[in-house]
Amino acid sequence: MDREWLALHTEIKALQQQFGLSYKDSAHRLYMAEVEKVRAFDTAHKSFSEIWQRIDTILDHELIPPLSSCVEAGTFDSPQQEDLEQ
Repeated sequence: MDREWLALHTEIKALQQQFGLSYKDSAHRLYMAEVEKVRAFDTAHKSFSEIWQRIDTILDHELIPPLSSCVEAGTFDSPQQEDLEQ
């Protein structure tokens, strides 16, 4: 825990020197940068979760049932008439 505080203090002091800010403003700037990182991660996580849900829906409802009906009907391995004509 002490190392974390020391690392934060060091970052704040570096911001303070680099931009000529007060300690309070440097700490606030560092805090806001961390908040933005969390928001970006959260947005990416939500986006990927939504993409995976859509992929699951496509696989479950649009791909798997037609395949299983072909297998059940015994037409999965036999070529379709349209394929033979081409």
